[in-house]
Amino acid sequence: MKSLVWCGVAASAGAVASLNFAPARVPGVFLLALVVLFFALRQATVQASGVASAAVSGAFAATFYGVGMWWLNAVSPAAWVALWAALVALHAFLGVALRLVMGLAWWPMWAASLWTGADLLRSSAPFKGFPWLRLSHTVLDTPADGVVAWVGLTATTWLMASVAAAFVVVAETRSWRPLVPVVVVTLLALAAPSGLAHTRGTPETLRVAAVQGNTPGPFGTWAYGDILRLHVDETQRITRDVDLVIWPENASDMDIRTDPYARDLVSQAAQSVGAPILVGAILDGPTSDSALNASVLVDPESGPSDDMYVKRFVVPYGEFVPFRHFLGNLVPRFDREIPRDMIAGTHPGALRAANTIVGTTICWDIAHDAALRDSVKAGASFIAVKTSNATFADFGRGVQPEQQWDISRIRAIETGRWVVVASTNGVSGFINPDGDIIEQLPVRTAAHGVEEISLADSETWATRVGGHVSWLIGALALSGLVVGIVKRRKESS
Repeated sequence: MKSLVWCGVAASAGAVASLNFAPARVPGVFLLALVVLFFALRQATVQASGVASAAVSGAFAATFYGVGMWWLNAVSPAAWVALWAALVALHAFLGVALRLVMGLAWWPMWAASLWTGADLLRSSAPFKGFPWLRLSHTVLDTPADGVVAWVGLTATTWLMASVAAAFVVVAETRSWRPLVPVVVVTLLALAAPSGLAHTRGTPETLRVAAVQGNTPGPFGTWAYGDILRLHVDETQRITRDVDLVIWPENASDMDIRTDPYARDLVSQAAQSVGAPILVGAILDGPTSDSALNASVLVDPESGPSDDMYVKRFVVPYGEFVPFRHFLGNLVPRFDREIPRDMIAGTHPGALRAANTIVGTTICWDIAHDAALRDSVKAGASFIAVKTSNATFADFGRGVQPEQQWDISRIRAIETGRWVVVASTNGVSGFINPDGDIIEQLPVRTAAHGVEEISLADSETWATRVGGHVSWLIGALALSGLVVGIVKRRKESS
């Protein structure tokens, strides 16, 4: 009975935690909810069975993901249910692992490592994972958001989880001493925006345009080539001098390299604005049943070039269908709506255009640490985020586009670079290296914006060491799990 009560408490905490993300954006509630979850696990399951631990942790995940990623139903209710069930199962196993370490000395460190390790796992597998709704995303628009420029998003999750565990120790011991490290970390975070973590800007600037052509009606109802013509029309409305134009993902559903009509249209658009365009286009793959989701540089003089970036993190059941031979018969809509599988790219998003290197990401890429880190290490002076949120624009009042916009803002802080977001129908705009919104275009309408942005020529500490810190935290999680298992076996023998 006691475990059932704590399951109810954990489920309530999970629902509250989801409110930290768009559209509610209630600051701090995920951290508070994690305090409640850790407290529930300590009180209800340290001395109880592993089943109770799994139930409490799984109850938290059930409501957290159930509410937080409800927008996935726009793709398919089956996809939402499958991912939800997988994440609940992951957190159930996490509950068992937390039970093993919560009886150890320095358990807050081990618990934070396991929480972050589970975050890393679900952000990378299966099929390159689901890196959404991360604890570190919630630091945005708080006094501590500068900490991500020092250590990156993964380590920020670890620090925040450590803070949550420290508050549990305070509640149990009635001593404020465990919060001393929290105060130190907070002071460092407050100093971070003006500290050494930030990049050095160059005297060079670039006048960049972001084009949002909009989509002609409800998702999937438009004719072949309609979106391309809308983006050409909006580009021709640009009257200011620009150095580079950014089009969104899927701005052309025609292969602009091989289709003469599409090639002429994008070439004319580049000529009309007098600047190169980074065009988000669906290209033919090496086989008839494959395709590429790419960003192609179109020069005003020579047209589409061979310089392109192919999306590295393609979306299962959105851009390709795992186990297609089996699922095609069970779910015919997969073959109907996703007739070709997108092939993932293998190279960092770093394209040379307008005498600089543009860090190029396409939609889902922005949520993956490696995509941004590799682009910066390849010399990117600013980040271009190209996305197509048409599937989600009218579902849940556009929650998914808003959540992705917030991720783009936290990436600006992490990399110390301007971020230019171009979406087919929003959210599009310009974000400075402090994560501030400089311009945001109206959603669900054709529009464009032009801003003069500064270029960066060095790395933040996050991009320098973030990958190594992630490996360290993963090793800590495994070490804690091993120590916990050994201790449990000794106690039971």
